[in-house]
Amino acid sequence: MEMKNYQYDEWNLNIKLEENKLIGIMGEDKNKLLEILSLKKLGKGIVKVGTEKITSENILKYRKKISYIKEKNNYPYFLSIIEKIMQEKIEKENITIKNKEKKMRDSLRIVGLSPSYLKRDINTLSSSEKKKVTLAIGLLSNPDIILIEDAFEGLDKENEKKRIRLFQRLKDQYQKTIIVTTNDSNILYSYMDEMILLKEKKIYLIGHPTEIYLKTEELEANNFEVPEIVKFSTIARKKKIKIDYHKDVRDIMKDIYKHVS
Repeated sequence: MEMKNYQYDEWNLNIKLEENKLIGIMGEDKNKLLEILSLKKLGKGIVKVGTEKITSENILKYRKKISYIKEKNNYPYFLSIIEKIMQEKIEKENITIKNKEKKMRDSLRIVGLSPSYLKRDINTLSSSEKKKVTLAIGLLSNPDIILIEDAFEGLDKENEKKRIRLFQRLKDQYQKTIIVTTNDSNILYSYMDEMILLKEKKIYLIGHPTEIYLKTEELEANNFEVPEIVKFSTIARKKKIKIDYHKDVRDIMKDIYKHVS
């Protein structure tokens, strides 16, 4: 997706996001940027998906290629059974599916849940189960781009890692572009292919996490959280200790041992 001089409310965006990447967004109004990328409303300026320019005439076609998953989905009381929620989405969004039952079961399997969850009440699920179900619902339209608000909120470290592995599988096996929001700098640094930092409704920085987090002092001066592992490496290098920037603390320890021994 690419936006050029794209105006939406108070935002003016010039941004190009590569396909088949895991992209993280951090900063003020991070979920607002997801809303803009969802194309639920069309702003002014140029926006492209692939090589095609999006217009009011073809936007419905491209909205179906984008799945926007919000952190809080307040389903009405009569839509609490997962099967019913999925059926409602298929009908409401006019999703063309040959075998609806199979598609619902397959979507659950992709996220690591058994088809038995179709009969479950979503209000009885744990936080991690709910996140899996909402992702499964988002996969029903077979989107190319998946947008997920606060993707790791409420998860412990074990479930964070499981969710990251799921995202990586969706990217690698199913060629999905996954864009998530989070203010957890450790997740952004360790797992994202690309990241976007926002400030005052503008893109402050965009690029590979390693390149961005090399600007430690600038980021801290602008109140962006920096991963502890990056801070450690930066301090060590200032003290003339030759260690590289690693994403695993075990690799840092190997570097230290190599240079100290």
